[in-house]
Amino acid sequence: MRQLHFRWFALFLLAAPAFAQDVRARVQGFVSDSSQAAVAGAQVILTNTATNVTALTKSNGNGQYLFDFVIAGDYSVTVELQGFRKFIQ
Repeated sequence: MRQLHFRWFALFLLAAPAFAQDVRARVQGFVSDSSQAAVAGAQVILTNTATNVTALTKSNGNGQYLFDFVIAGDYSVTVELQGFRKFIQ
């Protein structure tokens, strides 16, 4: 079974000063195989470790994925695709 690899980045976006402030983040990354080739169609699951709330997406044709407007907190990322080992970080 081949192994999935991924890189992810969290960009924290702060709202401009206003009456109500909201802190949201963007989590984006790249799914690749052991040869660093992009893996399209991998299911990516973002899980808030405090609340167990999840969000799902799939990697695009370039292996990229994006979760936008994520509430700040601690998260785990799980990547799955048939024929590959599940990857959790």
